[in-house]
Amino acid sequence: MSEFIAQPAFDIGRRLEIRGLDSGAWFVIASAVSDNEAIENFKIEVEATANLALTVLNVSSLSLEDLLSSVYHSGTGGVLMWDFESFDQARWGAWDINRSRFVRSGPMFLWLSFGELSKFCEYAPNLKSFVGGSFFTLSPSGEPLSDAERNQRIRELEQHFGLSSSTVIGNAEKGILPPDPHFAEWLILLDRGDLV
Repeated sequence: MSEFIAQPAFDIGRRLEIRGLDSGAWFVIASAVSDNEAIENFKIEVEATANLALTVLNVSSLSLEDLLSSVYHSGTGGVLMWDFESFDQARWGAWDINRSRFVRSGPMFLWLSFGELSKFCEYAPNLKSFVGGSFFTLSPSGEPLSDAERNQRIRELEQHFGLSSSTVIGNAEKGILPPDPHFAEWLILLDRGDLV
């Protein structure tokens, strides 16, 4: 049972149960894998766990107006958006300015690579506030990280940067952590997505 509870889909389902499916909750799924199979597997898990229909949108070539239209025509279920690679400061900024136009009753999911996550946090701070601490990490295989994988990756980051996890948390709390995708990943691995 503990492995199942550690899965993002189960945690998301619990949060949606508490908040309500029509709460307009936002979630970020950070993953090194952005392919149809990984996204479809996640979609199936969330739909089964949260009893929620989920529309998947590839946003790479959608204008802001087309994206808004797609979100509103997706029905009352959840919306999972992915492929933000082409989003630069201007596109994230336009979305951030228009954030209130994205408010809807169903949950919103952003599937982001760690590079995309870094841009999201830097260029869309108002949207990031919608997410709060609802950041989840998947392994390179697209599966939830085991505790051993999570601890191994934290050790790799500590060695690479020559910093302890407590120093990274302290720097993030002080607002002096560089806007680097590795630090965003690190904070999420430490269950401190609220500091990203």
